[in-house]
Amino acid sequence: MVNEYRNHPENPNFVVIKSWNEWAEGNYLEPDLKYGHEWLNAVKEVKNDFNNS
Repeated sequence: MVNEYRNHPENPNFVVIKSWNEWAEGNYLEPDLKYGHEWLNAVKEVKNDFNNS
């Protein structure tokens, strides 16, 4: 996603988070017992990499 943004800098500078807690569909970022905060940490890492490049 970051590379796609860099290839098209005319796009708006924001990201849409699709699902916070769509458990039934398997789309969620909310912490759980299996992964803890790892999904949120992954989003944070991408954001930090993007801001530092």
